[in-house]
Amino acid sequence: MAARSAAEAAKAEQTYLALVRDYQSAILNYIWRRVGDPDLAEDLTQETFVKAWRALDRLELDDAAEARRRAWLYTIAHNAIADHARRQRRIRWLSLDALPNVSGGGNPAPDVARRDPLQQALARLTADQREVLLLFSHEGLPAEDVAQILGISPAAARKRRQRAREAFAVAWTAIGETLPSDADEPVGDADVALRPPLDARP
Repeated sequence: MAARSAAEAAKAEQTYLALVRDYQSAILNYIWRRVGDPDLAEDLTQETFVKAWRALDRLELDDAAEARRRAWLYTIAHNAIADHARRQRRIRWLSLDALPNVSGGGNPAPDVARRDPLQQALARLTADQREVLLLFSHEGLPAEDVAQILGISPAAARKRRQRAREAFAVAWTAIGETLPSDADEPVGDADVALRPPLDARP
């Protein structure tokens, strides 16, 4: 790749700083939910942004590339988690009920009434199923972004999501739970169960 001009380099730096400002809390929340350790989550978040800085020459600067920049950043975070798991040979799922609020990102914990059932249902899924549901249903990313993060095609991401949702519905039924009575969506719907509370949404 050709070296950037001074003006392009300055724009890349400003774009990077905007990514830090806009996504630092979201990336921290995402990593926290994956690793279940606040100190480790902070370390991996820092590692994510350091790696992003080092890869600044690959950062798209087009004003219309915001969605691709977001997916690029989540991909770096996803890879940082995977690298840590390979190093440590351990990674566990943290159910949403154990998560405290992260400043600027809202409270990621679900309603108290469905904390334990959600934890039980998620524990019945594979790590890959939990990951795809987190990216789609809690982070709210589109298939194209999820596909980029996981290194698969959008069609494969949708298919993986469908299978994960089916597995979640089976798990939800197996523990004998239903969604809150005021929910409009079908019982056992992963999108409903994993959806952040209203006060935590952007």
